[in-house]
Amino acid sequence: GIPMLLKSCCPENVVVKAEAGDKTKSKELWSQSVCKEIVTWIKDNILKSSSKRNGTSNGRANSNFSQRQLYCQICSAIALALRFGDGLKDPDDPVLELESKFRNGLATKDESTSIEEYGPYRRLTKAERTHLVQLLSRYFLPIALEFKDDRVTNVRLSLRKALHLMPDDMTKLPHFKEAIQSLEEEVETWESFNGMAESAP
Repeated sequence: GIPMLLKSCCPENVVVKAEAGDKTKSKELWSQSVCKEIVTWIKDNILKSSSKRNGTSNGRANSNFSQRQLYCQICSAIALALRFGDGLKDPDDPVLELESKFRNGLATKDESTSIEEYGPYRRLTKAERTHLVQLLSRYFLPIALEFKDDRVTNVRLSLRKALHLMPDDMTKLPHFKEAIQSLEEEVETWESFNGMAESAP
């Protein structure tokens, strides 16, 4: 998936030729270039928001609602990669159920294969986590937060689900609190309306 692709582009995972020069800097430059290409491809092909075409980064410019939902799911996948990598310590964390399904899906007949060791969302190094956090916070999540005012209800609900999966350090981003509060108030309004409708004579 996309989180694994982005993880593989972390500078510490990049192999460069043993030539003269600063290898660390070369890795960082290569990583930045490739990740920029990935982000640009996602925006151009999923959100249809290429600046070359319309001069804007608005994620709603030319995409249909299913594409915007898909973009929210990409954000969810990156968030889950971070959450799984951090380890799930709260027994009441709803992500534990997702983890159980994930583990069952990866289960093999070869008991010597450790899911913790080889599972794709496991054992994030400090550098890999920092890399994913930077990409999510700088490039992916700011556009997703625009969907809080999307005209399609299913897109707003997809964003709400994505925001609930975010690790704690993502909740400190500008506009995050405003977005989640707006979406929760909307859900509460629906629930109140449904309750009134059911109690009506």
